[in-house]
Amino acid sequence: AARAETRHLRGFSGRDHRSFDRRSDGERSGGLRRRGARPRAAEVEATLRGDQYDTFLDEMYGDNPDLWSAKLKGVKRIRFIINALTRMRMIDANGRIDFTHSGPPNSAGKGLIPWYAAPKARWRDARIVFGHRSALGLVVNDEMIAVDTGCVWGRQLTSVQLTGKPKVSVVQCKDVSS
Repeated sequence: AARAETRHLRGFSGRDHRSFDRRSDGERSGGLRRRGARPRAAEVEATLRGDQYDTFLDEMYGDNPDLWSAKLKGVKRIRFIINALTRMRMIDANGRIDFTHSGPPNSAGKGLIPWYAAPKARWRDARIVFGHRSALGLVVNDEMIAVDTGCVWGRQLTSVQLTGKPKVSVVQCKDVSS
């Protein structure tokens, strides 16, 4: 399996992507920046479209690694990217992802901050739009738009028109969690 994984991921797993994990001052920012997320998502897409996608899926789930390094390769690299793009909620001062906290940001443990509040993050010059964070609810401001309003929990489904001034539309959902 390890040989198949290496062959399958060889096309992109060995590249040095320093831009993914460092701010201009050299400090960590949670492993993401605005221009770094799209190429990382393309790495995941290439893996899932590859001949050995089923091998990868068997090893995809896990909480490690929890800190980005340009030296990550193979399954560990792709797993971190998937976790950063889909599961990251809170990070510590070093940019390490905390996978234990699932509640509202103000109830997180000491030393944890929401990933989108990372100090001096490179995405500060752009508005971030994200979901998969129903505990946060709808937030629309100059820095971010959080759109997960908990439809799966019987709350609302929210959409936002992004051209011009954001226009929010909300519909009530049926609880499908049980």
